[in-house]
Amino acid sequence: MSKSTELTTEQVLAFMAANPNALRLASAQSAAELLNGEAVQAVVDQLTAAVAASHDSVPALPGQPRTLGQEGVSQSLTRIPGAITLGRGAVAARVAALTPVPAEVAASPET
Repeated sequence: MSKSTELTTEQVLAFMAANPNALRLASAQSAAELLNGEAVQAVVDQLTAAVAASHDSVPALPGQPRTLGQEGVSQSLTRIPGAITLGRGAVAARVAALTPVPAEVAASPET
């Protein structure tokens, strides 16, 4: 049986004041778990299959702005998995930036 320690509101606020990235890191880790989860991957797989099966491929003309309804479904659907991939990378970088470096690693001399 594990013992739990109850913290007072003041203790929690003091911890958060001393460790402002703790809450940010938890949020970033939750986002990473979501974006790398099976449900999001299933959506990416379905979108990729829909693009492969689409017969509506009308790329925008060079130098012309993209406007609603003037490009094909293939082009619209292709951007979604790309955005998810970029989001995964951005969130992973944020998790890395917020993750504290262990003291023994921070104190070791560079090689």
